[in-house]
Amino acid sequence: MEDYHGRGSKLSEIVKKQDAIGGINAGGFSDPEGKGAGNILIDAVIMNKKMLHGNQSTRYSLIGLSEEGKLILGKYNYQEAIQAGIESAVEFGPFLIVNGKNQIKNATSGGIHPRMAIGQKKDGTMILVSIDGRQPGYSIGTNYLELQNIFERYEAYNAANLDGGSSATMYYKGKVVNKTSTPMGERYLPNAFIIEK
Repeated sequence: MEDYHGRGSKLSEIVKKQDAIGGINAGGFSDPEGKGAGNILIDAVIMNKKMLHGNQSTRYSLIGLSEEGKLILGKYNYQEAIQAGIESAVEFGPFLIVNGKNQIKNATSGGIHPRMAIGQKKDGTMILVSIDGRQPGYSIGTNYLELQNIFERYEAYNAANLDGGSSATMYYKGKVVNKTSTPMGERYLPNAFIIEK
């Protein structure tokens, strides 16, 4: 979680600061005035085994990573999350695939929007998916069922939807590799999943 003078950080800033290869945006945030400051958390966040936002006794739908890089999805309070091996996590969703079982059944679920999602195969291979949208003639986006189908095609054992819309940003090797749905490009974000060297 970054907070510089009342704002979050652009994904490129987070990746560079961590000397990482790339990354994707992660959890959501409140944007009451539509300015996209990216610094007002509304969902639970655990980072480096510390609860940065949320109530330790409340159960949240967490999308987490263990120290070994295992993607862990589930409903946990803080203590349960740590016992499950979660090192860092965000509250978001919905879960798309859990332990090999598809979760989305409705063909129109979630509407058509830009999407960001994370998944993992049984062998540990991480799958990051960014779908551009809200750009007629280029890409309109996708719904949850279509997003789930992409992960199924790549044999994901677990997969979950992250904050999409105008936040959906993928950064790799020094540049944003998707076409964000806002004319200003990168949005300020509260957190991200990064790819370490």
